[in-house]
Parts: sequence; C-alpha cells; structure tokens
Amino acid sequence: MSKTAAKPLNWGLIIGGFLAAVAVSALCMAFVDEAAARYFRDAFDAAERRFFGHTVGALGKPEFYFAAAALTAAACWAMRRRAAEGGERLRRAMHAALFVIFSIASAGILVNALKFLIGRMRPRELLENGLYGFIPFNTDFGMNSYPSGHSQMVWSLAVSLFLIFPRLWPLLFTFAAAVAASRFLASVHYVSDVVMGSYIGAVVPLLLKHYLYDRRGIALRP
Repeated sequence: MSKTAAKPLNWGLIIGGFLAAVAVSALCMAFVDEAAARYFRDAFDAAERRFFGHTVGALGKPEFYFAAAALTAAACWAMRRRAAEGGERLRRAMHAALFVIFSIASAGILVNALKFLIGRMRPRELLENGLYGFIPFNTDFGMNSYPSGHSQMVWSLAVSLFLIFPRLWPLLFTFAAAVAASRFLASVHYVSDVVMGSYIGAVVPLLLKHYLYDRRGIALRP
C-alpha cells in the first residue's frame, strides 16, 4: 500500500484544547467540584442517581463497542477474502472498525495510567466520609476519579465514528456529552474529571488517524 501525504495536524487546536482542559479542571477543582458534588447529591433522589450512574453510565462501558467493532472487522476480513467485487469497501470497513478499537483502547490506557499516578478520591469519599484530595500511585477504586474513564470512552467512540461518518456528528456528540454529564450528575465523578476525560477521549482518535492512518494512506471513510 503506497503512502500518501497526510494533511497537516492542527497542533494549535490540540494544544489549545489541552491548555483549556487543564485550566478548566484546575478552576473546577478549586471552586466547583466539591459544591457541585453536594448539589447534585441533594438535587436527585437515589433512584435518579442510579439512573444516571447505572443506566446511562452503562453506555460508557467499552465491552459492547469492542465486541461490535471486533465482529465487524472479522466479518469484513472474511467476506473480503471471498468477495469478487467490493473488496476495497470491505477493506475500508475493516480498518474503520479496528480504528474504533484502537482509539478507545489507546485513550483508555492513558486515562488509567493517569488515574494511578494522580490518585484522586472519588466524590463518594467526600459525600460519605468528608474526605477530599489526592493519594498518588493508588489502585483502589475509590482513589481513581481523575480523569473519568467513562467520559474518555464515549468521546473516543464519538470522535472515531465522526472521523468515519462525519454527517452523524450531531447524534454522536450529543450522545457523548449526555453520557459524560451523567458521571457528575450521579455524583460518581467530579466535573473536572469529566472535562479531562472528555478531552483525552476526543484527542486520541485525531492523533491516531493522523499518524497511523493518514500517513500510511489508509482510508477510513466509506
């Protein structure tokens, strides 16, 4: 497969987004997070918090999306080997499905590494025990709040699919924003957790597409 010149990556936008995510996170940590966690706890009853945390939150788990993308890639690979025509379309579909998997997985690895390094206490510790802060290098579930993994997952999914099906952006971005917001509405994460998780989830597919796909001339769009 011949390599083609990749379109230049807008590093100004990416770096600006990172600085904005860091600044918003810092401001939320200083002035918003604790008050917002208490507010949302009191604003919703237990059933409503379960809806945000479990029903909507379940949409932010990667297992289903990994399975669907893996089955799509495998089916396209198998059909391509047998198809007399349409091989290029099947090849693109296979690469697109693998791209979704790589985007979610790569961003997830980064987020989980940051969770371990930062070790932020979850809102539950604040609301139940009055504890707020950081214990770095911690693998305990209650100490891995920042960044939000669910927010990363849904934004990685939304942006990777947007790069394949750009016309679906209103549906994809609305879905990602709703699932990400459910994390602080359920008092499972702080607002700043969601902000940084969403940024990482959105930017990793852009970097992967540029460096691993565009530079190698691998087309993703049907």
